[in-house]
Amino acid sequence: MMFFFPMFKHLLTSGFSSLLLKHLRTNLNLVYSISVKLHEGPYGVLIQFSTSCVPKKEEKVIREIMKKLTSLCRNLDKKMFENAKKVYELHYLNNRQNAAWVGNFYANQYFNKSSRKKVNIYGPEEQLKAIKTVSKSKMSKILCDFFTKANLKIICEGPDKVDFSFN
Repeated sequence: MMFFFPMFKHLLTSGFSSLLLKHLRTNLNLVYSISVKLHEGPYGVLIQFSTSCVPKKEEKVIREIMKKLTSLCRNLDKKMFENAKKVYELHYLNNRQNAAWVGNFYANQYFNKSSRKKVNIYGPEEQLKAIKTVSKSKMSKILCDFFTKANLKIICEGPDKVDFSFN
């Protein structure tokens, strides 16, 4: 999953064509913005979605994000998938000689290597190749395996209590 995170991040939250922003802001008028960050550590991975939303709509926003992630597993739009791959390639080509970008690319891998028995260190070129060659069906499977209710933890910061009992 870590190899594909930059493409996944673009697919979900980058620009007005992103799946979540288009759905939550354009279609439902619930949020002002949405972003996603990856926190990788020796004990697992945390994918954090951050958004600012219309007051009193927190529960609906969370439910809609879950619905969108679930539908993404079953029906990943081919055009958006291909576009996300191209955007990552462009990002790579623009940053591959940027020392800060390269340093950040390797930082988590080296940090996590110290706490695991066998970890391969991959280069930016290997990530680009993996992203360029991943199939839509494989990406759907990765997303379905990753976004399950068992893996979900919700923290909502706001003045209202939100009911998180998902059916």
